Amino acid sequence: MSNGVVDVFCRITRDIAASLNSAGVQVGRRCTGISDGATASAMLSLARDLHLSEDLRHFLNNAHIDVKLYNSHNAHHYSHPLSAAEQHMRSRKLEAAIAGRTDIFEERGKARNSVHRLRSDDGNFNIYKPISGERPPDWWPMGAGKLAIREVAAFRVDELYGFGRVPPTAMTDGPLGPGSVQQWVPSRPYRRGDLLPALERQQLAVLDYIIGNGDRNWRNWRIDIKGSAVAIDHGVSLLDGSRHYRFAGGEIRYLRMRSPFVAGYLHKPLHADILTPVNSDHVFIALHDLNLNERSIDGAVARHEEIQRRGSITGEAWPGPIVEK
Repeated sequence: MSNGVVDVFCRITRDIAASLNSAGVQVGRRCTGISDGATASAMLSLARDLHLSEDLRHFLNNAHIDVKLYNSHNAHHYSHPLSAAEQHMRSRKLEAAIAGRTDIFEERGKARNSVHRLRSDDGNFNIYKPISGERPPDWWPMGAGKLAIREVAAFRVDELYGFGRVPPTAMTDGPLGPGSVQQWVPSRPYRRGDLLPALERQQLAVLDYIIGNGDRNWRNWRIDIKGSAVAIDHGVSLLDGSRHYRFAGGEIRYLRMRSPFVAGYLHKPLHADILTPVNSDHVFIALHDLNLNERSIDGAVARHEEIQRRGSITGEAWPGPIVEK
């Protein structure tokens, strides 16, 4: 199939998807060039759902391989351009501890993730979370080795919006293998989120909602020496959008978002500065570049679009409950 035909077909698909829910919109977006074969399958499913003609479904089926190859060939055009901050974090070489323990550990229910404060070759301190030390909680459905990329994803969303709440974060290859590295910011715990400036509370609400934060407890945000909010520990976020999960022993629990900031701003208008236009494609590409689950990405983009469209957090793009604690 020629590139021109694919482009026309993608425009038609987006027009169809625009009349559907936010999940349908992602079909059109994914058609633009990021696909591993799921695009054509999603198109076929969309055609069936819309009761399109046998001829069109036959066309989609024949286009499957061509669309996949076309998108794969052009995928490099859609890679996320690293910001200067993320590039700088990537370039840092972490030094192994010479003396003393650097373990901080991170409580995740009964799990303790390995976290280290290490100096890098430029003299700065960093928070290093090796994938080898990830111990996700028992309710975490995504499996081990999936937390570090979510730390980077949260920074990218924060950066796209220009909030400056999440310290610069990147993937690195440290003394204990691949993991995330984050700029260490001198800060202290602060339980009174209600005393933060309204703009900062809204920024944290939007960030947590878009990434579907499952663990914004009082330990996972702090204030720096200037009194501004610092958002950390985003490994438990960006779930795949399923409404509930089955756990050991057959117990079923509903997916929940845990953030006092989101809960506090449900159905409340957001400040104009929060609603700075951010292109949905940029959000999609920034997350796709991290090889996250497609449903995780689609959910984040849908929540971003909800905020841009509604001017508030309504919860319509989140499948489970939103709780404060």
